Amino acid sequence: MVPGRMDFFKIIPIALVAGFGFGVLGVGGGFLYVPLLVMLFDLLLKVAIGTSLMIVLCNAIPGIIGKLLSVKFDIFIGLAVAAGTIAGSRIGTYLNRKISAKAIKIIFIIFLSIIIIRVGWDLYSSF
Repeated sequence: MVPGRMDFFKIIPIALVAGFGFGVLGVGGGFLYVPLLVMLFDLLLKVAIGTSLMIVLCNAIPGIIGKLLSVKFDIFIGLAVAAGTIAGSRIGTYLNRKISAKAIKIIFIIFLSIIIIRVGWDLYSSF
């Protein structure tokens, strides 16, 4: 499904709230945009994944500028992880064409579950 003109009146406030929430939490939110796009706008999973990557790209530039001005970080680790991520994403994109949409949904659910469990574990162990 392609969003119509009226959907943009719904997309913008939801994106504003999501961006604010992800900013407060200090996460990029790329992986969280996928379920939002699928559930709220009935996008196909593959379209939602591509759309979330565009969102991350648009968020990355002001995010990097903001972090450069406010937080210390190790640029070499960031570049090393980026290099690995670029290589991994090329492999993933190739495999994506070979895997069914149902399998991709299962893989996504597994990754999202691992993230939720990890965040929950970190929260629990901080008490």
